[in-house]
Amino acid sequence: MRKIGYNEEYALQSVNGQYKDLLNMCRNEADYIQMTIEKSGSLVALACVVGSVLATKDYPVEIETYSTYIGLIGQMTNDLADIKTWNEKNDLLNKKYSLPILYLLNYKDKDLNFIHEYYLDQVEKSEIVKNQELISAKFVGKSKRRNSELSWS
Repeated sequence: MRKIGYNEEYALQSVNGQYKDLLNMCRNEADYIQMTIEKSGSLVALACVVGSVLATKDYPVEIETYSTYIGLIGQMTNDLADIKTWNEKNDLLNKKYSLPILYLLNYKDKDLNFIHEYYLDQVEKSEIVKNQELISAKFVGKSKRRNSELSWS
């Protein structure tokens, strides 16, 4: 019976997070993190918690915690991949507010002002498509340089 309770709890959290995502409700980092934990973190937690309960009849709270964060990281990875891919899944083209887009909208660069205007419906999608190389060079390219500059020694 306890397994059914976990299924319902995590499934409802995931549906709630998916609902927030579909409505494009997240306009800041905290809202995005909360939505993503609900949407993706709860699904990974569901699998891990049910697996633990089936194997041991219980689960340490650490399993729920780490599995929730694995789901969060997985969704963030997907969102980063989406912004680098210029197809129908691109969050920028679809005016979604994923974490990379929130950072892009807060990135101060006069050459990229048209992105803010796009989200305010002041320019067309064609302007974004026309400037995809500039966007990639300024945003995605800088991200690669920053990551390569990190020292792990």
